[in-house]
Amino acid sequence: MKALALVSILAVASCQSSPAESEGGGGAPPVVEPVVASFQLVDAATGKGFAGGTLTLGQATAVTDAQGRATLDVPPGAFDVTLTGPNLATYTLAGAAGAVDFSFISYVSTRKTTSQVAGLLGTKVDPTRGILVVAADDPQLKPAVGAKVALDAEAGAPFVIGPTGPKPGDTVVAGGSFVSFFNVAPGSVRIELTPPAGKTCHVAPGPGPRDTVEVLADGVTVIAYVCE
Repeated sequence: MKALALVSILAVASCQSSPAESEGGGGAPPVVEPVVASFQLVDAATGKGFAGGTLTLGQATAVTDAQGRATLDVPPGAFDVTLTGPNLATYTLAGAAGAVDFSFISYVSTRKTTSQVAGLLGTKVDPTRGILVVAADDPQLKPAVGAKVALDAEAGAPFVIGPTGPKPGDTVVAGGSFVSFFNVAPGSVRIELTPPAGKTCHVAPGPGPRDTVEVLADGVTVIAYVCE
């Protein structure tokens, strides 16, 4: 039952503490400096770095090395970084950057692994629709247990990955920091994230709100939140 551990789609993002330099003065509009985003992609089937993935943001591209690492300059505000690679659906890594450099860590899976997880849940992947993964962690990157996720789009029943593998559910559980949806209708999708009791959540790395993402047919969209 190794496939139960091959959690096909997972993303967690975290801010690092290196601040970007600010500029201004003279009444001129402030210069918006990009920050450095350090991406690390991990193959969910092997636990090793996903090498040879191409990250794209606007005209900028970067290819992951043998450890699955690559960096891109990201302007502050909402971003959508595209990931393509061998045997992958097109991934969209969504978030909102602030004024400090940050890390974005994501597990990715091949089409084969994604189909295996779908089979364990008794469903199939519809190539005319997309997959949406919503991660919720605390600041230490542990699951924000109790965070609940809903969408305003047509989609298959949500599922979570717990210690025993995938199972239906819309609420983050111990051992798995995300809620995933197969077969989401393509287009702009609004996410409704209910925080765990006594906490608030913001999109990672943040700061700043973001509750809408774009879902592509035959694609995987990943967005992460921090709850504290």
